[in-house]
Amino acid sequence: MQTQITTVYAEAFVEYAKEKLNNTNSLSLKDWGQALKDCTILLSSNKKTWKLLLSPIISAKEKTQLLEKAFRGTDTVFIVPFLSILAKRERFIQLPEIEVLVQKLISKSLNQQIVKVITAEPFSEAQKLKLNENLTQLFKKDIIFNIKIDKDLIGGFVLKSNDLVIDASFRNRLKQIRTALLTRKKTGEKYYEN
Repeated sequence: MQTQITTVYAEAFVEYAKEKLNNTNSLSLKDWGQALKDCTILLSSNKKTWKLLLSPIISAKEKTQLLEKAFRGTDTVFIVPFLSILAKRERFIQLPEIEVLVQKLISKSLNQQIVKVITAEPFSEAQKLKLNENLTQLFKKDIIFNIKIDKDLIGGFVLKSNDLVIDASFRNRLKQIRTALLTRKKTGEKYYEN
């Protein structure tokens, strides 16, 4: 859930990253976003670490030391100051939402469109290329796919991007057929016997 607080922190992160990019040429804005994503996944997937970072009993200084130790010598060490601010202000619980919003802001800044694709079977390279071509024409932006496999779709796919949802799944088509058949039965009920 996007709140004003998550928006403020996400925007601040992106602005800080852009400022750092102007001062050095070592990382791209995309690298900053990926580093935050990697840190978020790493921290939230380790239950003990996550509980420590959320605990009001552990001081901000101790949390910062934990973060510095955890990321020392890694490619994501430059994210620690931002994570430390979240720890000091007791906003760590919002890190996953902040990270999602940061990805959206970076994509917007880079003229990219994130498209979530849910499919019953993995797409072939040819299918990905064709879909990428069509969506690039539709959005007039570079497309970034977030692909998930869901066997419950039976076949086909569902595309989601911002307010756009295209449901071309067999599950949805069967649901439409069922609804149509039940509607016809009700309107012509005197002609059917149960």
